[in-house]
Amino acid sequence: MSHQKVSITAADGESFSAYLALPESGMGPAILLIQEIFGVNPHIRKVADYYAQEGYVVLAPDLFFRMWPNVELGYSGSDMETAMSYKNKFDEEQGISDLVSAVEYLRTLPQVTGGVAAMGYCLGGRMAYRLSAHTKVEAAVSYYGADIDKHLDEADKITAPIIFHLGADDTLIPPSSMEKLMLEMLNHHNARVFVYENTGHGFNCEARASYNQRAALLSQARTIEFLRSCIGPSVNAEELFDHHLFTALNQKDLDETMETLCEDAVVTFVPTLTGGHGVNELKRFYKDFFKALSGDAQLTTISRTVNANRVVDELVLSFTHDRPMEFILPGVAPTQKKVTIPLVMLATFRLDKLSRLNVYWDQASVIMQIDILHDEDSPVSLHLPAHGSEQANKILDDSVKIQKIGSRLL
Repeated sequence: MSHQKVSITAADGESFSAYLALPESGMGPAILLIQEIFGVNPHIRKVADYYAQEGYVVLAPDLFFRMWPNVELGYSGSDMETAMSYKNKFDEEQGISDLVSAVEYLRTLPQVTGGVAAMGYCLGGRMAYRLSAHTKVEAAVSYYGADIDKHLDEADKITAPIIFHLGADDTLIPPSSMEKLMLEMLNHHNARVFVYENTGHGFNCEARASYNQRAALLSQARTIEFLRSCIGPSVNAEELFDHHLFTALNQKDLDETMETLCEDAVVTFVPTLTGGHGVNELKRFYKDFFKALSGDAQLTTISRTVNANRVVDELVLSFTHDRPMEFILPGVAPTQKKVTIPLVMLATFRLDKLSRLNVYWDQASVIMQIDILHDEDSPVSLHLPAHGSEQANKILDDSVKIQKIGSRLL
């Protein structure tokens, strides 16, 4: 991935700068990234770099150049006051014209090999919506754009697919405005509105107190799936995940496994909070993980769900606890017990590299099957409100009967 500052000529002959981020391949479909009221600041540049890593040519133009060229502001104190003053002075119609020039500039770039999507945040979220009504783009993504409901008369002019990401608790977009937008978008088959519960304005920005990682990651995943379906690039997530599993589970090749991961990949085995963040931690984790799975461990696939950048596997894992297995039984000496459990893996990809892997299972079932809570001196048996290998048996065979409610009590 690389980036540079470029100059764009507006319709009236004025020039303005833009931050251009290129994918590693040097080419791809394009995103016109529209700033918040804080300028093309570090956050917007970080967003541009992120989508460049996903395979897009990203252009973030300086929207406020007619008032204050190259403005970069923070999110509090005097910077917030300055940003609000520029928002109030901003000529939105002129801004639309300048963004049209930016779209035209993108279409002339030899690095752009596909369609162009408009995407914006805050003020940019509204501008992305309005721009899609004023010029041809192949897709549009609007993040928490306030006052879109005041421009719903432009909705009929939009022909490109468009999605909206809104926080349910956004004080700048009251419920009445969200309702108007959602009702209007019901008339557009290519529109979708996503509302994130317990989430406020600016939830995608790590520099804000309102940042919400859950909503940010979910909205990013939805945006990537949407953009891939509209403008590409095409990526075979299923094939990529199979390759990762093969290098890790079959070959147990540490170097090859690392090659399938992003530099900042996050792997979390949720019940035991094992795994790692980044290449160095993950090298240590996978090295120990390979040793733990060198016995009779076996995975059986039950189902798989795939979209543009994500794979969800439902599996059954069986193994004999005949060696230290820190990823699933940290600190527990080998018990020689056989364990069989249902397992879910959720893998997310950034272009062709695994960026996040979450693995889930029922730890109570594991504990029951290795019998470490049994007290031979106690006259009363301890019963967990859980089941052992019966869980996996039910997933593998529908004829296994469902346990009656209340039959297992603590």
